[in-house]
Amino acid sequence: MTATDNQPISQLTQDHIKDIKIICFDTDGVTVKRGTQIEQKGQELYIKTYPLQTVMLTKLNALKKHFHITINSGRSGLYLTEMYRHLPLGQH
Repeated sequence: MTATDNQPISQLTQDHIKDIKIICFDTDGVTVKRGTQIEQKGQELYIKTYPLQTVMLTKLNALKKHFHITINSGRSGLYLTEMYRHLPLGQH
């Protein structure tokens, strides 16, 4: 794809995307709703975040059939592992 091919995603053809091998997503505000609630009770810290919605998981799994999918985030690995546990690891 070249800079002159800036078209809406709905107008991309197989030829436009034939050389794309990997798609990277951010977490907050992209694959999950943005926002975290943090509450401290004494010495304990509670963190509440939005879960990965089923519709997004379905779309990510569909994309995995054709592309490598990566997740980019400043969140901890433990958090990401839990959030994306239903997105199987490995190649498409």
